[in-house]
Amino acid sequence: MVPVASEADCQICHASQNVCDFDTTNTLVCDDIANSKPEYNSVQFIEDASLALGDTPEQKVINAAKTNIMRLHDFKFGTSLVGPNPDGSFADGSTPNVVCANCHYSPALDLAHMGPTDDNGKEQTRHISMSRAMHGYHGALNQDADYSHLFPLMPLPDERTAQQQEEVLQETCYNCHPGKRTKCLRGAMSDAGIVCQDCHGQLTQVGDDFSENFPLAGFPDGADLSKRVPWASEPKCQSCHLGDVLQVKQLASSGMLTDAVLNVTDKAGNPDNLRLKLAYARSDHKSVGGPDKLALWNFSESRFASNQDLYRLSGGKDNLGKGHEGLSCENCHGSTHAIWPNANPWSNDNRTAEGLQGHTGAIVECSTCHEGDLGITLDGPHGMHPVGATKFAEDHEKLAEKNANACRSCHGENGEGTVLSRTAAERSLKSDEKQPDGSKTIVLAKGERVTCSSCHENKL
Repeated sequence: MVPVASEADCQICHASQNVCDFDTTNTLVCDDIANSKPEYNSVQFIEDASLALGDTPEQKVINAAKTNIMRLHDFKFGTSLVGPNPDGSFADGSTPNVVCANCHYSPALDLAHMGPTDDNGKEQTRHISMSRAMHGYHGALNQDADYSHLFPLMPLPDERTAQQQEEVLQETCYNCHPGKRTKCLRGAMSDAGIVCQDCHGQLTQVGDDFSENFPLAGFPDGADLSKRVPWASEPKCQSCHLGDVLQVKQLASSGMLTDAVLNVTDKAGNPDNLRLKLAYARSDHKSVGGPDKLALWNFSESRFASNQDLYRLSGGKDNLGKGHEGLSCENCHGSTHAIWPNANPWSNDNRTAEGLQGHTGAIVECSTCHEGDLGITLDGPHGMHPVGATKFAEDHEKLAEKNANACRSCHGENGEGTVLSRTAAERSLKSDEKQPDGSKTIVLAKGERVTCSSCHENKL
């Protein structure tokens, strides 16, 4: 979940530098560009933060921007959100009490899943959603010559630098969502250079939701459910995690990946091409003329698919080959926007995995939940075998001879190792043969691709 935060800096565009400087701790560059069009000359924007509501300079600056936004809304749409007094209060001295979601539906606040409603003083069925009002409106501002520099597009993953990526993030998503300080997007995906737009699309694509026709036809008649429903139409694991080696080979041979942006290598330089860096087609990216109506990839047959009870290929008590006791992705991988591990070794994000299994990263050690050696089995999450110094490591020869493709799925068509066979921690395994150091112990470094020849003759 990525909520709007107190980090939202609306004052950058909705307050002057003079207003922002009223708070001596302020470091923002404010230019009140949202208030500067000639047709807004009659709007009484707050230009002196001391006149705004609030008990502290910080509150006054924030409330000055909010009052300016509501006065602009009143001017453009004929509402009466704020009063005529200089601070925005009403003639009787009462202060504005505005909840945007009363008119602009937000599924995030609809805990009962009732849909847009006009009950209890709401007016949601005749207004566009909060997402369309915010994402759609602001995302389209750069089509206006006066605002052409605002909310720039995030370039394609393979066409941007790290510096450019950070600058665009700060000028788009992080203007409202936690990022400047909280760093809501962090962890494995962030460390790999994945950002908001790679999964969700650009602002106008996020804002192109089902509520476009509400002002004309109302809800439900005006609902276009072929379009995005905020907080519901989201990318899934299988939007980027294509599947195992054999599944991806089949996808590639069928031509389904010709418009995909593949992750060529991992951060350590290991060959990848099993995962995507964009959750939708390259041709749908706005920089190459992509549409606002964005279709997300959904490789539903991927062994990493999350469209069924996790894990789809795991053995459950129902004997249907799925479930793994009904676990959710987050149980083993961490929060969606903070997937384990965090590259910062001191991060609190890493403490859970370290406490449960002794090292960072996704929960992969069977001993975290199970007692004893589980033997020769592929009934683990995503069809995994037990990892580490287990009976499986010592005696999987018969399984491999009987079902070599089970090995190829993660260890490569020729047993050469892939990003799916990387060790999650340093491993010490027994060997029947003497190693160069004279011992019969094989040591695999953390992150090393496990190949057949890492331990024995390659028979694939």
